[in-house]
Amino acid sequence: MNGFINAFLIVGTSALLLLALLAFEKAMRQGDKARLYLVVFLLVSALYFTSYGLYCCAPAPYKEIGGAFKIPLVLAFIPLFFLFLRDLITGTTQHFSMVVKHLILPVLFIASAPLLIIFPESDVAIGHNQYGYSLRFLLGHVVLLLQTVFYTLRMFRRYARYSGKLRKYYQESDRHPVKIRNLLLSFVIFLLVLDNWLMTFLIPQEVFPMIYPVLLFSAAFVTGWLGLAAPACSSPVSAQALPDQKAGQPLKEVVVAKVPVPVNEDTEEVSAQVNGRKPFGDSKKKALYDRLLSYLKESEVYTNPKLTLKQLASDLDTNTRYLSMVINEFEGCNFNQMLNRYRVNKVIQLLVDNQAESYSYLGLAQKAGFHSKSVFISAFKAQTGSTPTEFAGSMKKLIQN
Repeated sequence: MNGFINAFLIVGTSALLLLALLAFEKAMRQGDKARLYLVVFLLVSALYFTSYGLYCCAPAPYKEIGGAFKIPLVLAFIPLFFLFLRDLITGTTQHFSMVVKHLILPVLFIASAPLLIIFPESDVAIGHNQYGYSLRFLLGHVVLLLQTVFYTLRMFRRYARYSGKLRKYYQESDRHPVKIRNLLLSFVIFLLVLDNWLMTFLIPQEVFPMIYPVLLFSAAFVTGWLGLAAPACSSPVSAQALPDQKAGQPLKEVVVAKVPVPVNEDTEEVSAQVNGRKPFGDSKKKALYDRLLSYLKESEVYTNPKLTLKQLASDLDTNTRYLSMVINEFEGCNFNQMLNRYRVNKVIQLLVDNQAESYSYLGLAQKAGFHSKSVFISAFKAQTGSTPTEFAGSMKKLIQN
């Protein structure tokens, strides 16, 4: 049995390294920096697989080396996966200082591992099958638990900010077999399998040495493969690059009332940067406005009642100052007024589609993104000159005639 386990550990480590090489090649070929976190994730997985093999199958002093690096390597998985997932969805890259903050704790634990070899610690018997676990193992578990809680809360806090990006991601990868939910599920299973102590309760002691390495490799490989196959979120495209627009064919009309503002597309601000800010000329404003129109039409992100100017600016890879300037100049109104226009137009579309048979007017308003009945009625009347009931009645009369 030991020969089979040793051979499997060697093959498994080689397979994870090969997968890391494929991820690196894809990252370089596509210029996808998010995939580089996956490369490091797979390299750490291969190192952990090796350390587990040394701890279980190798004689001293290799056994102590494997045991010293197991917990420090485990602490690197969650922040690496978080960084990979964030950049994959948003299509942006974290600053180096932020990456250091995420990885400083795992790096410190890994750097301290040689000290644990020089100054060994006596083990204590803790576990269902009476496997020996040291105090540093318990400390590592406490840190891992705190790390899990921290990143879980962080993901919940960032969900509202990334909701537009998630919507865009799923629309772009609608026909793609790999989705974020599959990747998350695989990673959760991987974390559960990493917990030796938990696995001792689930796997009988007689077959544990043979079954556990297979589960560990399978969970790591599937997570890496799904991460390799998952599509990255592309940057917002301009109106000329819409997938459903044929060459030479005009864009579909947007049924939203707005104040037309003439724009001189040939005018470009050629002056150098002033006060450290890049020039924001007419052509850049027009390009941002085109991206805004395309994104609003394609994603219908305005139906999110919690949408903010900051979130929309993040989705469009710009800042709130430029976006607010473009909305004021091209739409002739502020951010909230523009959202109300789109939301009223969405309600009108739902009324035309005869969805009022299934929803109340308040239900249609909530479906369009309104969070207040009074705001909905006020915005609807300001845009159409009538209440939703009067508007629906006029539509029925027109249809009957």
